[in-house]
Amino acid sequence: MILLTLFLNTTYMITLERIVESIKLQLKPHLTEDVVLHDEWLIQMINDGRNALIKALYVSGDLLTPFYQEIEFALSSLDIKKNSIDVYQIFNLPSRLLESIGRKNIQYFGPTDLSRQEYHYCSYEELINYEFHRFGNTNVSYTNRGSDILVRRGEEDKLLLLRGIFEIPNDLYNYDYQSSSYPIGANNLRQLEIITFEHLLPKLGLPSDLINDGVDSTKGIGLGQQAQVNAQKEQIESQKEQIDKNIKMQAQQLFDQRQAINEQIEAQQKQSDLQQAQFEQQKIANDKQIELNLRQLFDQREAINEQIDAQKKQTELQKEQIELQKEQAKKQQHMQSQQNFDQSANIADQMDNQAEQIKQQSKRK
Repeated sequence: MILLTLFLNTTYMITLERIVESIKLQLKPHLTEDVVLHDEWLIQMINDGRNALIKALYVSGDLLTPFYQEIEFALSSLDIKKNSIDVYQIFNLPSRLLESIGRKNIQYFGPTDLSRQEYHYCSYEELINYEFHRFGNTNVSYTNRGSDILVRRGEEDKLLLLRGIFEIPNDLYNYDYQSSSYPIGANNLRQLEIITFEHLLPKLGLPSDLINDGVDSTKGIGLGQQAQVNAQKEQIESQKEQIDKNIKMQAQQLFDQRQAINEQIEAQQKQSDLQQAQFEQQKIANDKQIELNLRQLFDQREAINEQIDAQKKQTELQKEQIELQKEQAKKQQHMQSQQNFDQSANIADQMDNQAEQIKQQSKRK
């Protein structure tokens, strides 16, 4: 266990440089001259300690407001990607968003002018695979995957604001080691230093019982003092066991919550599967009805075609009968004309005969 005095004056802006110098100042009395503490290494330990602190606060349900940072970018700077469903855009973040804190790693994502509602978060699978998801087909939605932000149906040249918790805060654009504010609350500074020291001391080979006056309390103590130290150690161990129990209990609660969420998701999935099955049955029924309607239309068309063919045959028969009647009429007219001609010839012959008889009779007289 380590007890520390916080050397930072929290009335001033907390910078990463001041935290590093505070840690160096507390470690210096316990290190030999040949030990060099590199700022980059200490910054890494500080960031790791901050991330561990945030995860512990998330588990305990505390607010994470002091840990957020903001970055701005325009949609025009995003790479355009296209899949079989739609076009989406990708923006590569300068640092990964902190994981294991659920949706708390993003507090806001949307237009900087707050002129409209913030964009809708959805899962990666939903954004990539489904065109009509729960936010509709026209609303802007997004998801994060690793160090990427994927935006779907975003407005071109729109300036966006992302307020999130990043794993490496000093990797953000325009972050200055000496002048930029380090994303941590003043009330959390002591916790951060304690966690950072718990990571540093074993790596530096230092004992873990340094007290806040900078003196190693295990040097030059008597037997009575040793007994007191042992009692303090037992108390510390007891506190540690209690903390472990609390952590296990909280972990069990989280496990139970996750189990309940999983059961809820499974129930929703079953409901969705049932709806899908009903949809498939309805689709099959609709297909059968459509097929039946098409068959009826086909049968009607066949019947109409048969009627038309029958009418055509009847018309052709009537036409043939008319032609036959016309032919018979022509023959009858020709026969009538021949009979008339023959009658006329007979009458002419008779008249000639009569005329000849009259002529002979005249000659006899």
